[in-house]
Amino acid sequence: MKRTRFSVFWQDSKNYFKAQLAVRFKSLYCPSLFGHLGVNSACNLRCSYCYVHEPETFPKGFTETGIPLDQAKKILDHLREECMSIRFQGGEPFLYKHIAELAKYAKEDLRFRNVSIITNGLSLCKDPDKYRELLKYLDVITLSIDETRFKEYPDEMAKLMAFLPTLKKICEEYKVGLTSNYTARWDELAHPEKIEKEISAYQKFIPYYYVMPVRKVGKVPLELLKNSQVLNRKYSLGYYAGPKYPEKENVPWYQKHCNPKLKIKVNAQGELIYPCENYSSTIGSLVDHPIRKLWNKKLTSFPNAQCLGCGKQRFRLKAFKRIDQQIIFALKKRWNKLRWEQTQLPLYPQSEGQS
Repeated sequence: MKRTRFSVFWQDSKNYFKAQLAVRFKSLYCPSLFGHLGVNSACNLRCSYCYVHEPETFPKGFTETGIPLDQAKKILDHLREECMSIRFQGGEPFLYKHIAELAKYAKEDLRFRNVSIITNGLSLCKDPDKYRELLKYLDVITLSIDETRFKEYPDEMAKLMAFLPTLKKICEEYKVGLTSNYTARWDELAHPEKIEKEISAYQKFIPYYYVMPVRKVGKVPLELLKNSQVLNRKYSLGYYAGPKYPEKENVPWYQKHCNPKLKIKVNAQGELIYPCENYSSTIGSLVDHPIRKLWNKKLTSFPNAQCLGCGKQRFRLKAFKRIDQQIIFALKKRWNKLRWEQTQLPLYPQSEGQS
């Protein structure tokens, strides 16, 4: 379903305006502006912290190679009715055989404003020429790099590190941004200065990164969440840090700062996850139904006590309401003024981490 520039501009403007109203008046329907699509659950790694085995999000574990291309396009059609950006996830999305065609459809036909992919980078490292067609349709590549992977897959990570200079040049050639996700264990977040030293090995190739506390039984302690937030405020691109955490965990704070409807996810079977991947069930297939038909519940019970300690940093409302900052960010992106080159990372300030 090819869309014109004017129709996309009009649709996005309406959805953005409606979302701005909905985050201020909770009785209104909130369009989902940011979409994540898990194209598969297959992966070439088995990292110890991975949550693909969780049945709510990935009912078949690592076995799903991805739905047919025509069904995946239908999902994108329905996502584009509300979403301005799309991120492809897995498993390992580079293993999905239709990934280049799907990215092309998202960028050229549906005109998503931002098309990104999160990957462990190993397939790209092994055969970069195979994925040059895909790179034409991406705005951002996010590599998953962290200490756990270095320890569990030293040979693979050594190859990836050696490939980073080449990847940086390729991304510059195609004008693709390069960022990194760092999944941090709790023991690492207790000493965040070690995380900074860890990323120093690749910081000249990847200037922006996002620290995400590992998911495991129990909630992330508040002090560790604060440590991850300090890191994200310093080094992430965009609005990932969110508002300052409270002195003491409480549900009203989460209710004020979190709206999971703004950013939705579809799993590898095409099912829409409700209300978010941290506290999730599925509510129907996005292959066959539009978002609005499936998401007909009001978020009256979310966030709740089970959301306390959420490490996904979904707290976008304060930044989302700052329209002025979003305009500046959009103009920088349009004028190619975002600084993708090397940034200098100072050591972690201990006083901030303990505040």
